[in-house]
Amino acid sequence: MQFTDTLKKWTGWCPMEAAARAGSNNSPGMETRDAGPVARRERLFTRMAWVVTGLSFLLALAVLPILPDIIPVHWNYAGVADAYADKFPSVFTLPVILTVVMVLTQVLPRFKQMHGSSIISRDIYAIIIFSATCLVLAVQAVTLANAAGLMVPIVIILPMLLGVIFIIIGSLLPVVGPNRSVGIRLPWTLKDEKNWKMTHARGGSVFMGAGILIILGSPFAGTWAIALMLAVLCVAMIYITVYSYRLSKTGRTGM
Repeated sequence: MQFTDTLKKWTGWCPMEAAARAGSNNSPGMETRDAGPVARRERLFTRMAWVVTGLSFLLALAVLPILPDIIPVHWNYAGVADAYADKFPSVFTLPVILTVVMVLTQVLPRFKQMHGSSIISRDIYAIIIFSATCLVLAVQAVTLANAAGLMVPIVIILPMLLGVIFIIIGSLLPVVGPNRSVGIRLPWTLKDEKNWKMTHARGGSVFMGAGILIILGSPFAGTWAIALMLAVLCVAMIYITVYSYRLSKTGRTGM
């Protein structure tokens, strides 16, 4: 796939190859998988996530002098501001939240109970975190642009940003092994490793398709972009749930 080929070119990582590696490695635990290249990619994406966190503070400081004293902090479904607050400390809310989340993502995996309940490579974990920090930074940029008086269509941009995240999640789903923390955690996927693998293989394609559809459809949907996003996700989740359930009952889906 072009997306994964491009990702491999940039980072030396490919979801399909990572999935094959995960399938051939039977020792669970994040800390025991491919300590060489995996550790290097983990450090790379973790550092980039911290850079993005720092950029969120720099962005807040850069726009602080040009913002009005009172800025919008919430928008309704139509993109109309319906809540306001003082610009300080409001502009630093997302950077602070992002910093707290980053600290937690570095601390929580160190607990033994999390090691025992997760079969996910450390580089995949770091990619997910990096993607989430980029999403938060993009949301911060859009909201601050609106606060500064620029007419940025937040109800269109936000679903498109989430669409990108769904594509990334879809590319990673086939890599995630059975666990109770990350993935499509249905009763039958948790009980059957084969069901888990097949569900996540199909779910990866479904999520990527949903993300692409949201990105392409949001500009045409206008103020209905969020509704479009929710509808696409509902259809995707219902489809993959039915697919997985039929697989658990018959061993094949016919879908």
